[in-house]
Amino acid sequence: MSQPASTYSFPVLKMSDLFLHLKGMNITFVEDDIRNCEPSAVRRVIEDFILVIMGIGKDELCQPALSGLSALEYPQLHEDSIPEIAYYRTACRLTLAAGVNDFGWADVQKPTLKRVRRILSALINFTRFKEERTTFLAQYEKKTDDELRLRQEAEDENAALRRQLDELRARQANEAPALQQVMEECVVLEGEINVLNKRQAVLRHENAGMKNQSNQLRDDYASVQFAVLEANKTTERLQSKIVSSPARFKSEISDIAVQVDASKEELDLLDRRTTELQMTHDVFARADKETNKAIELMQETEVDTARCKAEKDNVKAQHQLIEESYNKAKHAVAHHARLQKLLQQRKEQLEQYKLQGSKKMQAAEHALESALNDLGQRQEKTRGIEVAISTKQQSAQELQRKMQQEQKEYEHRLREMEETFIQMEMQVKAYNRSLLQVMAEPAP
Repeated sequence: MSQPASTYSFPVLKMSDLFLHLKGMNITFVEDDIRNCEPSAVRRVIEDFILVIMGIGKDELCQPALSGLSALEYPQLHEDSIPEIAYYRTACRLTLAAGVNDFGWADVQKPTLKRVRRILSALINFTRFKEERTTFLAQYEKKTDDELRLRQEAEDENAALRRQLDELRARQANEAPALQQVMEECVVLEGEINVLNKRQAVLRHENAGMKNQSNQLRDDYASVQFAVLEANKTTERLQSKIVSSPARFKSEISDIAVQVDASKEELDLLDRRTTELQMTHDVFARADKETNKAIELMQETEVDTARCKAEKDNVKAQHQLIEESYNKAKHAVAHHARLQKLLQQRKEQLEQYKLQGSKKMQAAEHALESALNDLGQRQEKTRGIEVAISTKQQSAQELQRKMQQEQKEYEHRLREMEETFIQMEMQVKAYNRSLLQVMAEPAP
């Protein structure tokens, strides 16, 4: 039956290189036994490769779990052959995977140096290949775990951002009536502020005119007071110049009376003017108070305006925060999509690896099926050989029985010959003694 061809080649190493690689893999062996192709030594090395590559120990090879063992008529007759079959099957699977597709019983029972070099070179090359693939697979698994972790973190962040966005939207919806009311109040306050600004401008203009008029009246009042003081000083000076002449005194008194009357009229005029100025001052004071009230109201309005502006800025900040959260959510969704795409690529690569592994497994199963067919044929041959061996054993037992019987007869004859020899020896000794006695007697 034809074996499936190997899909790749491998270099056949020299014996020195083989020994160097085996020592590097911590496989115990004796160089002379490998060079002399001792079956047991070669088997031990292959069993070590089976343990390193497939993870199957010697105990599992010696005690395999065969489901069909109980179906045999005499299972105890196969106790020695079962470990051999298990070793042969496992070695066939391993060597087929390593690129040796013609491993047979001859490689187990009577290996040659050429075959040993080829098989060990293939196993060393396959071990290197497995180490490289294992390293790559570990890196790939680590990378996949990292990407899954990043994906989970992105999903968690996306969920948190979505929850935050929903909370902000709910908060915005809850605060929308209050915000609308504040904005309407701001519009009303802006209208009032504009009216008050216009009124303030008019009042400032009127206040400036009144202040100028008040300053002018104060100057006039100061001038009048100064004139009164001067008049009082003149009166005192004139009083000091009064003489005792009655006519002159009378004329001066008349003049003074005229002056006093004039001064009284002027004082009355000044009093009226002062009253008018006081009234004007009161008007200006009231206007100043109203202006101060208007200024205070304007300051309060400015505070309300600043508060409205702060609320507007807060609303703008909330809108900006919502926009940023929405952008983060969009970025998170895009990142999640990229991770999904990358994960899909990794899954496709994993499917390719699985497909390759499935192909190799199919090849191994095919090789195993071929080995089982070969084993069945060899079992048929073994049954014929067992029958011939049984016949030969019977013949050998019969021959052994005959040999034992002949040996007994031979031993019996040998004992008889020994007894005859002993009797003859005794007779010879007796004859010699009698002869010596005769020779020892003196002659007559």
